[in-house]
Amino acid sequence: MKIRFLILYILLFLSQGIYSQNKGVAIDLKKAVDFTIQRYPLISQLNRQVDAVDAKVDQLKSNYLPSVDADLSYARVGPVQVFQFGSLSAQLYPENNYDAHVGLGYTVYDFGKRDAMVDLVSSGKNTALDNVEMAKTNLAYQAVQAYYSILFLRESLKLKDEQIANLNTHLQNTTDKVKSGSATDFDILTTQVKVSAVQNQKIDIENEIKKQEIQLKTLMGMTPDAPINVVGDFNYTKMSQNADSLVMLALHDRSDLKVARDNEMTAQFQRLNARKYDMPSLNFQFEYGIKNGFIPNIDVLRGNFAAAVSFKYPIYNGSKEDALEQEADANMSSSRSHSDEVESNIRSEVTKALSDLSSLEVQLDNIKVQIDQAAKSVERSEIQYREGTLRNLDLLDAQTNLSEAKLSRLQIIFRNIMADYSLQHAIGKKIW
Repeated sequence: MKIRFLILYILLFLSQGIYSQNKGVAIDLKKAVDFTIQRYPLISQLNRQVDAVDAKVDQLKSNYLPSVDADLSYARVGPVQVFQFGSLSAQLYPENNYDAHVGLGYTVYDFGKRDAMVDLVSSGKNTALDNVEMAKTNLAYQAVQAYYSILFLRESLKLKDEQIANLNTHLQNTTDKVKSGSATDFDILTTQVKVSAVQNQKIDIENEIKKQEIQLKTLMGMTPDAPINVVGDFNYTKMSQNADSLVMLALHDRSDLKVARDNEMTAQFQRLNARKYDMPSLNFQFEYGIKNGFIPNIDVLRGNFAAAVSFKYPIYNGSKEDALEQEADANMSSSRSHSDEVESNIRSEVTKALSDLSSLEVQLDNIKVQIDQAAKSVERSEIQYREGTLRNLDLLDAQTNLSEAKLSRLQIIFRNIMADYSLQHAIGKKIW
């Protein structure tokens, strides 16, 4: 008996596990956003761009260090010139020439040219990092859009199921009235057409849910056929907002404005780099090695060295420095104009989002009155229809008006939620 209960328990446990797997991974809003930020390929791509900038900076910083290289060479020379002094002869150089040396080169001072180039490339890292943050923000809010779209569509689907159930009940009542002679077959046909129309609407909603789920799964780095179960509440809580403080917050936190200002800074470093283009440089070189060819015994390998200091001063390069400065000035002016444009757009986005919220909150209050009126109208129409004082078509219209009012309420709630997140997006709020 105990073994039988144990087997039943195991089977029950396994069946629950299979049911859970078939139902899919539970996805709430936090998971939807976090998975998107962690898995979407664009984030990895932008992070690699940050790594590339780091590598470029390291390359430039290597110029602060001396360079050391080894050089090995062999040369066979012929014919060899020989001077004759009676019975004596002197060979000027060997036939086989060997040379091996190690050389060291170092730029002692370049009047800030290296510093300017490092600053210019380093400024690109701030831009790359802010691009990562901007991409995360945009992707997070795309995940929010898909997540709440699924919840909204599911609530809409419930309304359609409720409407179909009411219509089927009404169809049964109408069929009974036809049997009793108080209704016609046309009333049945009219009701059936209405049921069919609502069923088609339900099919459209189910298809849209599938498409939104695919969109969400794509954002979260899942395959389109991966099973998921979106969970969460579909509601909206009214919040008080202050326009001025939100605009100031947006101007401080928005990633796209940070990127625009990063570009301004890069243009400034570009101009400084252009000014340093014609600066002189002081260099030092030293070599030590072994080679043959030294008198008196030209075949013997001997140690040797060479040390040199050089100073290079550009005199004329075709006015290239002036052209570089003009390019940098143009980029700086363009970057400043872009920053002004982004700032203006931010102010506009925050103001529009606040306006949408204010308008939609009033609509949400108003729709409650419409739903109450439509519900009472359905109650009256059903009584009048049972008493035979109301046409079938009028009752169907009353039921449709109630369903549409409820759907309008869902749409306004959805738009309120999206407007609230649009405001959060507009002020650059992180939601991950």
